[in-house]
Amino acid sequence: MAQEVFVTGVSGCVGHYLFDELAADDRYHLHLLVRDPARLRFSPFGRPNVTVHTGDLLDLERHAEVIGRMDHLIHVAAAWGEAISYEVNYRLAHRLFALADPARVRRLVYFGTASVLDSENRLLPAAEVHGTDYIKSKYLCVRDWPQHPLYDRIVTVCPTLIFGGSPRHPVSHLSSGLPGLGRWLAIARHLSLDGSLHVIHARDIARIVHHLLDHEPTDRLLVLGNDPMTVDELIDELCEAFGRTRGARFDLTPHLGLIERLAGSRMNTWDRYSLRHRHFRYRAVGPGAFGLPTDLSTVSAIVRERLAV
Repeated sequence: MAQEVFVTGVSGCVGHYLFDELAADDRYHLHLLVRDPARLRFSPFGRPNVTVHTGDLLDLERHAEVIGRMDHLIHVAAAWGEAISYEVNYRLAHRLFALADPARVRRLVYFGTASVLDSENRLLPAAEVHGTDYIKSKYLCVRDWPQHPLYDRIVTVCPTLIFGGSPRHPVSHLSSGLPGLGRWLAIARHLSLDGSLHVIHARDIARIVHHLLDHEPTDRLLVLGNDPMTVDELIDELCEAFGRTRGARFDLTPHLGLIERLAGSRMNTWDRYSLRHRHFRYRAVGPGAFGLPTDLSTVSAIVRERLAV
């Protein structure tokens, strides 16, 4: 008998890759909550293991009976602006999981963001103080999950910087700028900056979530990302992917204060915090940590994959 899986946010970049992963596995029957099926780049209709529930998260109660029959709930959907962020990312996330049947549900997967954490994967108080509404709402949810009655079945996945996109998958915000990046590299290849980060491809996020449905995680909170890299290493890999040489470098780090002043109101409080705290390193895990394959573990491979489509 197939396991029943309810998924929100399938119309986005990560959601499309997650659909590919789970729909190809006949152990699962997918229930997709979709506001507008026309936004999907795949046809969910006519598939024996896929059911589409047309509706909005704001009308979640209408799907309560279906949600109560699920073995797994995956909350990918997110909102980015002001009050709706707290509604979708916090209140409705809690309501969705509250509708699960404790006697049946096995796994509840919530998508957070690595921005709410410090280098030890602990909550970062600055995220609540300086974060955007999106970051603050995610912070509150991660903070409050330990009090949830089903916490032993909740896994919070916190992706780092997400690449992804193809004709069959919506393009992530980060990947949307890749086609025009070659022109920007004419300047960036001569720059240096003290900072570090992680990246991950949406396909690898989907692989990991697929794995988590059938395997007990080592932690209730997982940061998803490849090995950390410095900003200079990032520029090196971008240059490699676009066939550029690095050349002489000008270090921007001592001049960031001036850049911040010149930007003025164009920078929000989180931008300013990020400029002053430039090492976004976590205890991150990629597909390899779960014994899963990946061919997109480097930025140069990710860029080449994107430019090839």
